[in-house]
Amino acid sequence: MAWRPGPNLPAPNLENTMLPAIQVADDHARVRDEATLAAIRTECRYQLPGAIPDVWKRPDWQVVEQAFDLPDVYVSYIEVRTYAASTCIPIQCPRYDLYWLYLVRGAMDITTPDTRKALVTTTEKHYRVSYLPAGRYACSFGEGTHHIFYVVHKPKALFREESPELGMEATVISAVKTRLAVHAASYELSMQDGSAASILRFLRAPGNTYLRRSQSIMHLSLELVFIAHQTLLGHAEGKAIGAEWAEQLKAYINRCILEGTPITADSVAEQFRISAVYARRLFKTHHGETIGSYITRQKLELAVQLLQEGDPPVRVARYLGWTPAHFSRAYRAKFGHPPSQRHL
Repeated sequence: MAWRPGPNLPAPNLENTMLPAIQVADDHARVRDEATLAAIRTECRYQLPGAIPDVWKRPDWQVVEQAFDLPDVYVSYIEVRTYAASTCIPIQCPRYDLYWLYLVRGAMDITTPDTRKALVTTTEKHYRVSYLPAGRYACSFGEGTHHIFYVVHKPKALFREESPELGMEATVISAVKTRLAVHAASYELSMQDGSAASILRFLRAPGNTYLRRSQSIMHLSLELVFIAHQTLLGHAEGKAIGAEWAEQLKAYINRCILEGTPITADSVAEQFRISAVYARRLFKTHHGETIGSYITRQKLELAVQLLQEGDPPVRVARYLGWTPAHFSRAYRAKFGHPPSQRHL
């Protein structure tokens, strides 16, 4: 996209200028008439002074982009209107880039251009930190209006040296640095972490002069980096805490079974003062099976040991907290024969 001067926008340093990080790959759809372009832009929810505008229009879709290309960062606000239940818009990334990609409104899938395999899926009020190699892609939308905001930090600004604040994105940053021919993305993050408020505050008042806009854009771009870092760090810490809790649940269950204490998912949750739903989800996430199935498996393993030591099936059943009939059914289902035939 050629640079066009806007109000109070000085000529750029060409060494620092970059192509749009994401652009519509349909040059025939580009609106070139300045009067039409201006008229369409006035229909946007947010009209950003000093932004570089571009419009693409087809019978079933329309894309309006307003972008700021600063020496260290590229910021883009895009409004997409689609008039079909499933609309696919071809796009291209002219260079490898790391995107802070936010869905202020609507939903979007970035897919491969041929197979339509989803590479990055983002829903309303959520965002992802995503790496896309240079190449052609497609954006899939449902019918309606979609508001997209993305930030790209230019390599000279962000990747001059390692930054511990970006440690959670090491894999994605490595992809950018080595220009791998594969995409990468963080999991979907909620914009309720503060990023929504920051973006909307900027869109409502980006600044009426170049210097004010530059200041607010740089502040916003760095703020979004740190918000994403804190959110990702919180997720990582949450996973670590969850894994520790899951181990404690498991140890408690094992102890109760060995001691012959009645144990259920509800009693485990009560012991740890958490909901039974959360206890079940936590255990399944970190141990790969439900609390109930784990209790049954552990009880049957203990039953084998007790039977080998000479305890009769009725006493073993009582110790496990089961009726003899239930114990016999569970044992047969697991080992293929009743506990009375344990020697076989």
